[in-house]
Amino acid sequence: MGSFNIINGFIYTIGWAICVISGASGYRVIPMVVTFFLVIGQLLYICYKNKILFEQNLFILIYTAILGFFMEIAFLGLSLLKYSTINELFYLFPPGWIFCLYFLFSLTFNHSLLFLNRKWKFACIGGLVGGLLSYYAGYRIGAVSFSTKYSIYIIALFWSFFLTLIIELNKKLMEIAGLVYNPLYIQKTLKVFFDGGCPICSRELIHLKKRKQTGTVEYISFSCSGELEKYTDLFDFQSAMSQIHALDSSGKVLKGVEAFSELYSRVDLQWLAFLLKAPIFNQVFKLGYFFWTKYRLFIRKPSR
Repeated sequence: MGSFNIINGFIYTIGWAICVISGASGYRVIPMVVTFFLVIGQLLYICYKNKILFEQNLFILIYTAILGFFMEIAFLGLSLLKYSTINELFYLFPPGWIFCLYFLFSLTFNHSLLFLNRKWKFACIGGLVGGLLSYYAGYRIGAVSFSTKYSIYIIALFWSFFLTLIIELNKKLMEIAGLVYNPLYIQKTLKVFFDGGCPICSRELIHLKKRKQTGTVEYISFSCSGELEKYTDLFDFQSAMSQIHALDSSGKVLKGVEAFSELYSRVDLQWLAFLLKAPIFNQVFKLGYFFWTKYRLFIRKPSR
């Protein structure tokens, strides 16, 4: 996608100019419409060319939009700057056009700004210099004003940290994609242990067995402690009852969300495996699964 990487840089530059000039002129709808078509158009093209890269871009877009939103709230809350266009919903929220820039910017990390992923120092310096120049250009156009002469330098420091964090998240996503979509990795045998006395667990595993098996999975159902005697050196019955367990080819025991992620990557649900492993999403699912395991015991069939 070398040629697209160059085009991506031009698209961001054009989108940035339209959004900032519209913001300075008080136009609220134009930036959103332009951003919508530029972002969706790029995502559709990336999905057509590389599904794995599409998913990675989608996640980094979410991270960039959320973190950028809170960073802009911090700028306003600390009175570092003022935008010429005020958010009509709440004055401490950034205006729509600045939010659009984060959507556009997120699609550059794996394309026109791919080189930033090589070393964290590149991202640190890039955020510092790029943040300073971008906000200064916005100031010259009339889209933003600074409260003090030091505001722009503080904003640049924020941007240095922000871009470094985003790039580290992106590199983590690259690492995850390299696992869940790696045919050699998912062909390694995975043993999955599930409670045969739980109707929901059994129904889910039966459904997964019927799916296209993109990897090697051995499903082991149990409903009493005697059925797990061969694995007592790895985990006990009580532990296995509390949450789903899996055993990979290296002998590593996986529990809960990690076990599901490894399983989904082997049943043609790599996108779901990706989601379960992604930073922040992983912690959210772990919390949800924790509460689910407590509820699950109330609907389990009694052991014979």
